[in-house]
Amino acid sequence: FEDARAVLKKGQSLNFNNTKEYAVVLMTLGSVDRNQGKLDAAMHWYELSKETHKNSGTMESLDYAALLRNIATIHEEKGDFPNAMKTYEEALHVHVVTNTQTTTDCASTYRDMGSTCRKAGNLKGAVLYLNKAMKIREALDIIETPDGALILLDYGRCHTSLFDQNGEQNDLTEAITFIERGLNIRRKIGTWTQEDENNEKELARLRKFQTSNLFACAEKSCI
Repeated sequence: FEDARAVLKKGQSLNFNNTKEYAVVLMTLGSVDRNQGKLDAAMHWYELSKETHKNSGTMESLDYAALLRNIATIHEEKGDFPNAMKTYEEALHVHVVTNTQTTTDCASTYRDMGSTCRKAGNLKGAVLYLNKAMKIREALDIIETPDGALILLDYGRCHTSLFDQNGEQNDLTEAITFIERGLNIRRKIGTWTQEDENNEKELARLRKFQTSNLFACAEKSCI
């Protein structure tokens, strides 16, 4: 943080303030404010970073895509889900023009879009984007990571909510499969948290439904 402040002052004195590096410094300062809950201050830095990318001709770069994700996060935290999704779409466009649709950065964009959809109550949209994030990480063989586990758990929890709404057997199966996978990864890599105790309880609840459904099917076949 202090290094970023120092670079900011140096950039201003050396006319360094129309470069991609300067834009990254501005984004870093915005993220510091965002992590402290200062959303308006963070957006100020992000908008300055966006303008700097524009002036330096670096709007087609992964740094710019990361900036757009950060801006989208501010919109999401303020409950402005439409603007959040619009900004994520802009980030996806950057991945297309830079041919980085199969990178972890793009997977992160899809993950964040899935999270936004879930918060907005669009569970099917959340499943769609989380699945895209999951497929990229699986193709890169980096699913067994903290981020990979989170994607699997969120994907499973979306199917849990869909099952609770509609009672579809497929949603129940998907929920159990992916929550179990996410928890197994967290055990394996040592990132188990208190939240996972609740995930375990949810998994047990879902398995009871699965068992009762199997008994029901067996009874029907015997009649």
